Amino acid sequence: MVEETPSFTFIVGSQPSALATDVAHLLGCEAVSVRKKTFDDGETQLQLPVSVAGKEVIIFQTITDHPDESIFETLRMIDAAKNSGAKAITVVFPCYPYARQDRIVQDGCGLPPKLVAKLLKTAGSDRLVTVDIHAPRQIDDFPLSTFNVSTEALFADYLRQRTRERDEILLFAPDRGALPRVRSLAKILNLEFGWADKQRLVDGTLKLSDFHGNVRGKSVYIVDDRIDTGSTLSAVAIRLKQAGAKRIVGIVTHGITSIALLEHLKTAGIDKLVETDTRNVIRDGNFVEVLSVAKLLAEKLKSLDKAD
Repeated sequence: MVEETPSFTFIVGSQPSALATDVAHLLGCEAVSVRKKTFDDGETQLQLPVSVAGKEVIIFQTITDHPDESIFETLRMIDAAKNSGAKAITVVFPCYPYARQDRIVQDGCGLPPKLVAKLLKTAGSDRLVTVDIHAPRQIDDFPLSTFNVSTEALFADYLRQRTRERDEILLFAPDRGALPRVRSLAKILNLEFGWADKQRLVDGTLKLSDFHGNVRGKSVYIVDDRIDTGSTLSAVAIRLKQAGAKRIVGIVTHGITSIALLEHLKTAGIDKLVETDTRNVIRDGNFVEVLSVAKLLAEKLKSLDKAD
C-alpha cells in the first residue's frame, strides 16, 4: 500500500508550539520551524527551512507576549513563502491578536484586528484560520477568507462529563458579551444559566450591577472566550462566592499568560481553571486543566484542503 503524501507543508514560527506539533501530526506531516538569525544591530533574518515551490503552505503562529513581533514574523514568513513560489498560503493564529479591539471606543483609535487581516492579505496569505475570535462578526470585514473554529463542541463534551458526576451545575456569563455562547451551551446540555451585567467606568474599573440566576449551592462554570487581565473573571467569582456558590470553575478558550495572573484568580476564589492550548499553557497541578484544540484545527484544515 502506497502511503499518502501529506498535502501541506507545515511551517511554525520561531517560538516552540506543542499545539503546532500536534496539529501537524494529525495532518500527517511534520511541523518545521522557520530559521531565525539575529544580527548585532537587532535586525533578524528569516529563512524557510524547506522548499515550498508549488506547495500548499500552512504558517502556524502562536502569539507570544510580544504580539507585534509575532505578527511581523508571520508577515515575513508569508512573504518568503510567496516569493518562493508557494501555491497557496493558510495562516493559523489559534489566538487572534488584538481581537478584543474590534470597536473604536475613543477618537484617534484604529481597528487593529482588521489591520492585521489586511497585512496578512497584502503579504500574500490566501486564508486565515483562528479559534473563538472575540466578536466573530468582525471577520465579515476581513479582506481574506477567514474561518473561525468554535470550541462549543469541545466544551459541551467536557461539561457533559461533569453533569454525570451528579453535581448541580449552572453556567454563567461574566457579561452580556459572553451570554450567547453560554445560552447556546446551556441549551445543548439542558442546564440552567445566569449572567452578570458589567460596566467599565471611565477610569477603567469594573462595575458589576445585576446578577441573574440562582447560584446558591451550585457548581458555577464561568464561560468566556479569553482571559487577559483577569479582572472580570475575578470580580464575578467574588460576587458568586458571596451569593453562595459552592464551587467556581472558569472555562475559557484563551487562558492565562502569567503566574501572577494565575495566583490572582486563585485569590479571587476560583477553584479550577479549564482552558485550551491556543496559547502557551502555564500548568499548575490540579488547578489548571487543558483541553486541546488540535483535533478541531486539523479537521478544519483538512476540510479546506478537500474544498480546493
